[in-house]
Amino acid sequence: MNFAQSIEIGAAAERRAIDAFLDAGWCCIGHGLAQVGRTQLPLITRAGQKPSTDFCVFKKGDSLFVEVKSKEPLQRGGFGLDAAQWESLLDHDSFTPGRVLLVVEDRHADELLVAPVKTLKGAADWSLDGRYAIFPYEVFRPLAVFLKGWEEWTI
Repeated sequence: MNFAQSIEIGAAAERRAIDAFLDAGWCCIGHGLAQVGRTQLPLITRAGQKPSTDFCVFKKGDSLFVEVKSKEPLQRGGFGLDAAQWESLLDHDSFTPGRVLLVVEDRHADELLVAPVKTLKGAADWSLDGRYAIFPYEVFRPLAVFLKGWEEWTI
């Protein structure tokens, strides 16, 4: 798979996640959506510029930052995330504690799954070579379930 194809798969997963949030009454700002040749807008902090997530959603005075990945489950179960991407999400979460979500499009099950970064922190394991953070499948919930009861996930 080449870079453009990879971006296309990611963009389709982002669109699918955004549509699910919109259908549930959220509004969205797509500041970091996957596009070939497009620079992602940074999160600007007192510590300097940091990579941001794919998009933000807003509903009834609440906001969440959302990163979307399209993945095949690992043979050992769960999903992997490149160490640099995981460190970026942890960094982002430190500025917006409890407000950052990882949405995974499970390409095998054709389902969108979600977990807050604060939950993933306690469940993360590392690949033997240290290049990937590994998250067990059990920490994720269907995005549809999250959207029906999002307050209990984010408080």
